[in-house]
Amino acid sequence: MVSAGLTNGRIRVIVSRQGAIAFAGLTEKERDGVTDACLYRRLMATGSSLAKQAIARAEALAGRTVDRQVVAQGMHSHDGAASWHGHKG
Repeated sequence: MVSAGLTNGRIRVIVSRQGAIAFAGLTEKERDGVTDACLYRRLMATGSSLAKQAIARAEALAGRTVDRQVVAQGMHSHDGAASWHGHKG
């Protein structure tokens, strides 16, 4: 479902200035409690080549790649990339 949404443009990939990633346009069913960081890791490990190309296009548009360290540190968005933050603790 998510791969299809990425390839047909219904789901947009957004890369932050810091290199974090967010997926805008996911339904609650598609999200199923999964964070954008986990979704990214899953797509990179098992996603279709077209889904990976959608991520690469978003990186090119942003002028930066997804920073795996930033993703691992928990930088994320709850609102489709309108704002970004991390949780400490």
